[in-house]
Amino acid sequence: MKNVRHTLTGALTAVLSAALLCLAVLGTGINAKAAQLATPLEGVDISSYNGNIDFATLRASGISFVMVRVGNTKYGIDSKAVENINAANAAGLRVGAYCYTYAKSAAEAAADAELTLSVINGLPVSFPVAIDIEDKSQQNLPTETQQAIVNTFCAIIQNAGYTPIVYTNKNWFEQKLGAVSWDAWVAQYNPTCTYSGAYTMWQNGIASSIPGAPGQIDHDYVFSDYFNQIVENGTSSVDGATYVNWRKTSGTGFDGTNVTKLSWEQDLLNSIGATTTTTPATTTTTTTTTTSNAEQKKKQLKEAKDDLANKQAYRDACQLQLTLYQQQYDAYYGLFEQLAATPNCDPATLQTAADSVHMKQQEIVDATNNLQTAQADVDAAQAKVDSLSK
Repeated sequence: MKNVRHTLTGALTAVLSAALLCLAVLGTGINAKAAQLATPLEGVDISSYNGNIDFATLRASGISFVMVRVGNTKYGIDSKAVENINAANAAGLRVGAYCYTYAKSAAEAAADAELTLSVINGLPVSFPVAIDIEDKSQQNLPTETQQAIVNTFCAIIQNAGYTPIVYTNKNWFEQKLGAVSWDAWVAQYNPTCTYSGAYTMWQNGIASSIPGAPGQIDHDYVFSDYFNQIVENGTSSVDGATYVNWRKTSGTGFDGTNVTKLSWEQDLLNSIGATTTTTPATTTTTTTTTTSNAEQKKKQLKEAKDDLANKQAYRDACQLQLTLYQQQYDAYYGLFEQLAATPNCDPATLQTAADSVHMKQQEIVDATNNLQTAQADVDAAQAKVDSLSK
C-alpha cells in the first residue's frame, strides 16, 4: 500500500503537531527500567516471512520470548500477526510485538501506534511493544524529528497499558536517533553488544538452526526482568503496578487514558461488530501413537476451529483498517474542498491535497481487496469446520 501521509496545512497542522508533541513530552523520561535478570534469556523476533513456526519445539529448544511483527500503516497488518501471538502464547512463550514504522512525523507515528493497538487489543501480549525505526526513508530525518516519532509512539503505547521499547541498530542509535528515555532494543550482529547507552534487549544476529523455526530467524537476548515486571493479573513485584490481562492499569508513568480501547477504535469495532480476540491457536507435534478415527476427527475439528478463529480475527482487523482509511479519506477530501474554496490558494498546496485524496482512494481499494481475500479465507475455513462437524 501507499504510505499514509498527513498533508494537513496551516493552523490544523500546528494544532495536531503541538498536541502530539505534548503527549510525547508526557511520556519522556518516566518509564521505569526493569530489574536485571541473573542470566540473559534467549528470544526471537518474527513476521509472516518466517512461515509456520512450531512454537512448542521453539520453546523446548531454550527460547523464552517471541517478538511478533504487527504491521504498519504503509503495508497493512502482518497476515500472521494474530496467529503468531496466540500460538506462541499457547506454547508458553512470552510474547511481545513490534511495528516496523515508515513514519516521518509524530502524526504518522501516532497512526502506527493506533494500528498496533487495534491489532493487539485482547491478545495475550505479555512482553514489550516496540517501534522499529530503521528504514532508509528515515535516515536523513533530523534527530529532533526521530525523537518525536519514537516519543509519540511510545507514549501512546504506554498509556494503553503496555511497556514500550525502541528498536534500531547500534549505529542508528549513536549517529541518527540518539539516546532515548524509553527501554532500548539494540541490533548489533557481533559477539558482544558494544553500544555505550542503556539497553534492555539485544538482537545479536540471525540464527539458521533453531529447532521449530524453518530457515533463518532473528535471534535476541533480554537482560531485564520483564517476566516478573509484566504480570498477567495482580501487582508486579518489580514496578509495583497493577496489571489486568497483561496490561498495566495503574502505576508510575501511566495515566490510564488508553487502558481501554481508544474511543475511535471502540466506535469502529462497535459499528462493524468486530473483535480481535481469538481462541488461542495450538501447536501440535507428530507422534507415533495410533489414534482411533473418532479421536483423529476430533483433533482435526479442533485444529480447524482454531484456524477459523485466527482467520476471523485477521478479517476483522482488515475491516477495521478499511474503515480507518475510509474515515481518513473523508477528512482528506474535506480539507481539499476547503483549500479549493480558499481565495488565492497556492496551486502546489492544492495539488498536494488532491494527491493525498487520490492516494487514500488507492489505499481503500487495496484494503478492500485484502478484506475480500480474508473473507474468502474465512469462508473456506468455515466450510472445513462444517464438513468435519458432520
